[in-house]
Amino acid sequence: MSIFNWGKKKKQQNSQDEFFKILGEGLNAAIDNSKKQNPVLLANQYVWEPNYGLDKTNPIIAESLSGTTNYLSRLCTPDGRTFTWSHYTSVRSAVHGLPDVGEDKYTLYLNGQPYTEVYFVPYVGRSKFPPAGLNFVDERKDWTADRLAAKQRYERTGTIQTEEEQKEGNVIYF
Repeated sequence: MSIFNWGKKKKQQNSQDEFFKILGEGLNAAIDNSKKQNPVLLANQYVWEPNYGLDKTNPIIAESLSGTTNYLSRLCTPDGRTFTWSHYTSVRSAVHGLPDVGEDKYTLYLNGQPYTEVYFVPYVGRSKFPPAGLNFVDERKDWTADRLAAKQRYERTGTIQTEEEQKEGNVIYF
């Protein structure tokens, strides 16, 4: 090592240490934020509202990005026609009183034409309800009674989850 290189390795090491420190702090903050948000988002799925999943203020929850893909692949029109989709954008917005929630916006296409947009918050849990006006290919039915039961459960207990779902721990933490 020449006299001209003296100190460079230490400076480079300090830069790397600082980078990983900042990265670690950011990841820890994201995990802490997620742990605070998840129970609120899970409890406050207003599945009985006509904008459920169709508006960024009332998004669908998913357990992961692959859970989002699985959910999207199950969606269909009331008469059973399936969709293709594209991820439109990721946005940050206020949801159920939480000021900064990360959401993904997807455009659904039917026969190559835009049909509607849906919003997801990944890494929270699983939603068993389709957005209003849509259905699931493997569970086509009228969701009115299920939505009403969820609303009544929410009004009674503060969550749409059944006791069984709460025991299963349908909240995903990192």
